Amino acid sequence: MLTLYHTHQDFPIFKYPYNSIQQQHDSLNNQNHFNITTHQPQNHNRTLGESQQYGIGLTQANAVWALTKSKPNKYRNTPVKVCIVDTGYDGSHEDLPKVGITTTETGYGEALTDGDGHGTHCAGVIGALGNNNKGIVGVNPDPTKFSFHISKALNDDGLGTATSVLRGIEGCIKSGSKIISMSLGGGPKSPIFREIYEEAYNKGILSFAAAGNLGLMQNDYPASYATVVSVGAVGRDGNRADFSNYNKQLEIMGPGVDITSTYPGGYGSLSGTSMATPYVAGVAALVWGYFPECSNQQIRNVLAVTAKSMADGSGGGVGGCNRRTGFGLVQAKDAFDLLDMYGCDAGGNTNFVPLSKGGVGGCDQPLADVSKLTPRPTTDLQQTSFTPPGSGCQKLFLKLLTDRYAYEISWELKRVDTGEVLNKGPPDNRKFEDETDYNGPASGCLEPGDYEFSILVLCCFV
Repeated sequence: MLTLYHTHQDFPIFKYPYNSIQQQHDSLNNQNHFNITTHQPQNHNRTLGESQQYGIGLTQANAVWALTKSKPNKYRNTPVKVCIVDTGYDGSHEDLPKVGITTTETGYGEALTDGDGHGTHCAGVIGALGNNNKGIVGVNPDPTKFSFHISKALNDDGLGTATSVLRGIEGCIKSGSKIISMSLGGGPKSPIFREIYEEAYNKGILSFAAAGNLGLMQNDYPASYATVVSVGAVGRDGNRADFSNYNKQLEIMGPGVDITSTYPGGYGSLSGTSMATPYVAGVAALVWGYFPECSNQQIRNVLAVTAKSMADGSGGGVGGCNRRTGFGLVQAKDAFDLLDMYGCDAGGNTNFVPLSKGGVGGCDQPLADVSKLTPRPTTDLQQTSFTPPGSGCQKLFLKLLTDRYAYEISWELKRVDTGEVLNKGPPDNRKFEDETDYNGPASGCLEPGDYEFSILVLCCFV
């Protein structure tokens, strides 16, 4: 039974913007090029259907798309419901799902409207439609593999109260959501909020929240509750953004600088831990959908143990984790591979009673010792990109700076002796973004041998 929470000490809660929105009001679909408002306009008249943002490659989301598409019979998806607690959702946007959406309203109007734009922006990061030849693509581009619950807990100025956010979270729990994404914060530590997040955790829900944007070492809430995953931000170079808050509860990082996404009236660019949060929540949904038997605790732990470490010994932590960057940058394919190899055991112990006792947060989150796990039996062993410590695995990483005609660029990796194409990109006929740095894995573990890596440029001369 759901416990209803009310507070007699209401306090303001607000979205976490970092810079002002830069909105493009012209529909991207009505032009023959894609203008990203944080860069110079691209005045060439070459067709670009939809743009793959840098965060997709940085988090390895596209590598999961490619793998699951190549083996649909092996990798079957169970749709995951993601609850966004924010300013609403532009239900008429051309690049967002329109079916299967459930809502909670808290006194700020209809949930499928968004007078601010912040919630719509976060929704696009998680699930902007793919393969529709429009705009951008989200971490989860296939709307048949996930669904949204929209809790409109902030008003058209991006402001709410403790009461409105509590009601929004209650709506998430009632809706059957598996993931809650909260790009908001404000107010003091509250036993009422602590209890509702613990209840959500005990019901199998995994919650994510923005760490805050002052660049300071401080605890912001709800991100700093033990049963909420605190998310910091990185830039397109994969390094921590200067504005990203840090503390002992910070657990994981996601792309959060110059993030172009859906926005009422078109598309816009924002920076902040608000943008990093839906990236990590989106990766959780992407991975969890293929391993629905795993618990929220196990998915949380797998995301942490496979994150790309950013620790340099200066952040006050040990091993691959510190208080400035947590366990590091979320890596979808590495998390997928670890679960594919070891099953849910990769997520560690789930015998906590109640389950929320296992939610500690930050570098103290109790993870599995991957070196002691035994691979599960399989007749189709998939080459993986996650490298257990000490394995000696060799991988190829791609660092690519695109020009103003990025849609002409593709790449492939093949084995010389057999001619077998091992990997290629960008996957699913999506396009690179113009004038953008890409940095990420181009292969899984490679056996000794000769390989050929080619960057292909297709250009038509008139």
